[in-house]
Order: sequence, then structure tokens, then C-alpha cells
Amino acid sequence: MIPVELSEPVVMFVKVEGFDTDLERASGDEVNRRMQRFSSIFARVDAAAAARGGMLRRVTYQATGSDMLLCFGVLNSHTDDPYRAASTALMVKGIIDDVGPGPGVTFRVGVASGPVFAGEMGVHLGRREFNLVGDPVNVAARLAAKAAPGEVLVSPGLAAVL
Repeated sequence: MIPVELSEPVVMFVKVEGFDTDLERASGDEVNRRMQRFSSIFARVDAAAAARGGMLRRVTYQATGSDMLLCFGVLNSHTDDPYRAASTALMVKGIIDDVGPGPGVTFRVGVASGPVFAGEMGVHLGRREFNLVGDPVNVAARLAAKAAPGEVLVSPGLAAVL
């Protein structure tokens, strides 16, 4: 069991959009190529975060694209977590450009910090999942949704630290 903690991490949402454009008309080989590129982006963002002490906590798929929730300063905090997160956020464009996901594929990033509840949630002897709950998670998600394609938006409080 992972211990519950109240911490002030940096939370990042990365939205990747456009992989599913015209997917229903794509050949089986094209679908496979897109999925491989999509998986490569997730793996490389995860590795970039991990190399800077961050964690990829969740990947979700929706009609509007896929989201990655990353956090820095949970379970293992560093005094420079804001810089570690900012460095990772700036790497996302390079990762996506390097993978060459195809035309129409874009990303949007939102980053925020502040107090969260971090710990395992769920039913004892049932499904349990480590999760983050708090305003910074919601703010980061909203910033990512509001960002222009290819843009990183940072909350005002975190921007003041950077």
C-alpha cells in the first residue's frame, strides 16, 4: 500500500490530438503505424518525466484526443520540481516532432502546482489506484484544454516560481 500524503506537487496534463482523424478510412497498416507512433509518444514522455523525477500517472483516451497526467513532487519531492516539470513540458514538442506522428497531430500542455491529496483510492480487496485529487489537477487540465495547439500554459502561481 502506498502511503497517503498531502503534498504540493507540480501537475501536468498533456493532450495529444488528431491521431484518430479519418481513422475509419485508414488501412490496417496505417492504423497500426499510427498506434505505434502514439505508443512511442507516450513512452518517450514517460521516460522524459521519469528522468526528471516525475511520474506518468494516467493515460486516457476521449473523442477529443488522449490525455497524459504527469506529476512531479509526489512520493519523491525535489526543491526544483517546478523546473523539472517545465523542462519536461518543453520537451513534449521535440518528442512529438521526432516521432513524426503525421499531419494534423497536435499537442497542448497545462501545468499547475499546489496542494493535493495523493494516495491509493478504491475499495479494500478490490480495485485500487494511486491518484491525485485537488485544484492543481483541475487547473492543469483546464489549461491544457485552453492552450492553443503546440502551446504550454502555466498557472500564474507556478509562473511566478519559474
